[in-house]
Amino acid sequence: MAHPYQLRKYIQFLNCPLSVPLFDKTKSLNTMVFATSKFMRFASCPPIVQRCAELNGFHPKFLPMQETLRNFKTEFFKALAHPMRIQILEILREGERNVTELQDVLAVEGSSVSQQLSVLRSKNIVDTRKAGTNVYYSVRDPALFDLLDTARTVFNNHLIDTRSILEQLEEEA
Repeated sequence: MAHPYQLRKYIQFLNCPLSVPLFDKTKSLNTMVFATSKFMRFASCPPIVQRCAELNGFHPKFLPMQETLRNFKTEFFKALAHPMRIQILEILREGERNVTELQDVLAVEGSSVSQQLSVLRSKNIVDTRKAGTNVYYSVRDPALFDLLDTARTVFNNHLIDTRSILEQLEEEA
């Protein structure tokens, strides 16, 4: 079976409008995903590239780009789905902190903070910087704070709606 980078050379040689083949690491290395501008699908390749891949034992995966984006969003929001992680991100809004500083502000054990930081780090939400024996954490993309602000606005809007419903119920009674 050909190495994946050999297949990449075939694609480059044929001027196929595909990006670098990506691997679905949850499956075997034989599962390849080809990215085009609109879809992640093997069928958009020229037939000769398809045949080269088939002859070399690569099994294409048909995934619309929208489904890939949905999967990314799902995993991203799962990473945010814990109150302590949200609190850590709110603290990191002020600037980078190490585990000890976060532990002091949150008033929880260091292992709990480390566990939550591990989840955020695995989803590339926070970056790390090592200085001596300390590891400092910061938010990778400041746009995340806009998302947290939007969530707060949505929450406030729901609260306003709930209050108005309660006021209407009180007036009717």
